[in-house]
Amino acid sequence: MEQQKDPDVSFIIKLNEKDDAKPSWEAVALASHDVKTLWAQWPRIAIKDGLLKRRFEAANGLSSYWQVVIPTSLCNEFVSFAHGGMTGGHLGRRLTSAAIQSRAYWPSWRTDRNRFLRQCVPCARYHRA
Repeated sequence: MEQQKDPDVSFIIKLNEKDDAKPSWEAVALASHDVKTLWAQWPRIAIKDGLLKRRFEAANGLSSYWQVVIPTSLCNEFVSFAHGGMTGGHLGRRLTSAAIQSRAYWPSWRTDRNRFLRQCVPCARYHRA
């Protein structure tokens, strides 16, 4: 399982398995930025179906759903999948964001999405040609 191999995600999993209550700041103070970001969202973090997940809450407060927390090793692959869509359509920024948010979360997803879109050769060719 890739989540267990990721040092940041597995750190949060271990804390969650130890106790449902939010750990003290001292427990994460020396950890990475990603660990601290997930720790700050502790009330929205849970282990469901054997995976670490985060509850996404829509800005309007009318809907919420669970997103899988993606380990660093799978982020690029996931953005590529979300950007290509089911038809390989090279979705734009808004649709790529929606595809990512409907399924997954990781602290740097926006930065990773932006980097991927800048490096997408077919999109660059289309927009600059």
